[in-house]
Amino acid sequence: MGSPTWLTIVAATAVHCVVSPLPEVSLELYVVPYLLGNLILYTYLWKEGLPTVEIIFNFTTINACFLFTSVILTITRRLFFSPLAKFPGPKLAAISGFWNANEGRLGRASRTRKALHDQFQSDIIRIGPNELSVNRVDAIERLYGKDYKRGTFTPVFNISGGDNLVTQRDNQLHSIWRRMCPVECGKFLDALTFDVISDIAFSQDTRFQDGAGDRSLIDGIHIFVPMIPICRYLPEPPAGRIFSEYRDQVLAGRKSLKGQPNDIFAHLEVPDASTGIRMRPVDLKQHILFMMIVGAHSVGTTLTRTLAALASQPHVQSSIRQELNEVFQGEGTAPVETIRKLKYLDCVVREALRMFGPVTDGTAVIVPKGGITLESGSFIPEGTQVWVGQYVIMFNEEYFPRPHEFLPERWMNLGDEGHGNEGELVKDRRAWIPFGYGPHSCGGRALAIEELKQIVLRIVMEFDIRFVEHEDMPFQYEHWADSWKDYFLTMIDEIELRFVPR
Repeated sequence: MGSPTWLTIVAATAVHCVVSPLPEVSLELYVVPYLLGNLILYTYLWKEGLPTVEIIFNFTTINACFLFTSVILTITRRLFFSPLAKFPGPKLAAISGFWNANEGRLGRASRTRKALHDQFQSDIIRIGPNELSVNRVDAIERLYGKDYKRGTFTPVFNISGGDNLVTQRDNQLHSIWRRMCPVECGKFLDALTFDVISDIAFSQDTRFQDGAGDRSLIDGIHIFVPMIPICRYLPEPPAGRIFSEYRDQVLAGRKSLKGQPNDIFAHLEVPDASTGIRMRPVDLKQHILFMMIVGAHSVGTTLTRTLAALASQPHVQSSIRQELNEVFQGEGTAPVETIRKLKYLDCVVREALRMFGPVTDGTAVIVPKGGITLESGSFIPEGTQVWVGQYVIMFNEEYFPRPHEFLPERWMNLGDEGHGNEGELVKDRRAWIPFGYGPHSCGGRALAIEELKQIVLRIVMEFDIRFVEHEDMPFQYEHWADSWKDYFLTMIDEIELRFVPR
């Protein structure tokens, strides 16, 4: 073995020691110095005046030796010497982040994590070289209740530069921004929620419900969402042109409005009162798409799954009607104040968000310096990226017995907020986190809950919701309900429901 080979092995080992401590250097940051080093190496070999064949041979040999050494060292350290090696999980996940990315590509990441927690009978499993999934309710407040740095997954929402409320990892800016008849049910509710968000966010009438609107945006989002797990590796996101045109259309439409609209976007344009910081134009454009995806698509998906669950349980529809009829006998729509007092309706929405929340994995956080110790005694080292996924925690039988059953009554008569032995079907309310928790939670929580209550109540009071039976074959609700896929946001199959006037 020649001297250049030994020097290459030493160099690879030295580089490995620099980049390997948690959190590991990302592949993107590793590639640029590597390519620069190759440029320097090639320039050196060329200036030595060596023949072209010898330059190519030496260049290839040194690179092969460097990469082989780096791969062997990385695999060995990740499997046996990493601080996370003590946690159970798939070996492929410990070796490479591609395992986790592939689970996301297949739309089953949250299901797989739940299955791994059950398989290994562990509250903590390893899902990546530097990633853990935690299935402990006390971890929610410990990790998400603090201003810990966000994980690295959320930048997939960045389209053509700029940041939005999800992708912004600067804690100060993130805090400032937060202050501010048979029908294919999914398409119908998409149209409804997109019209609602367009109105309250941008003061614009998109006219999706009456069929006059351009559905290319909705179709583009349906193309984009399944690609979220790999978007960060693509030069241009799917449907990127559609998104850019829509953002330009919204901005142009706002310029034609008379007076100052009192909508969500208007509040985003105002500088923060305490710091004077205001969003850059590129960040404002990011929030247009962000609000349409998270505020419209996600609510539409939750509504579709909720109405399907109500179709499977007619007695729940009857209970909603009975509760309203007992407190409101007037004509027209019940006042907002009355709707907010409907306890059973609140239970239906709570259970719907537990089972059908639009996000199943939430956001990751980076464990701060010094690490943290959970109530179970498990220590998580600093620099680790940790997920406490909504699906994993809210389908944990320790916190919600019979987790796969739609049971609005589980939320009745729980008494004051607290935790521990709260009821037969809710053991710890801290595990109910459909919108996340703390600084990492969804800023549109109140709006989403209000929207769900209003729409569910209006539909149930005016229609009986039923499945469509084809050729005397009963609709397989359980099969449909279990066919969803997780691409950070949830995607569901089409479903036809009948809305029979009462």
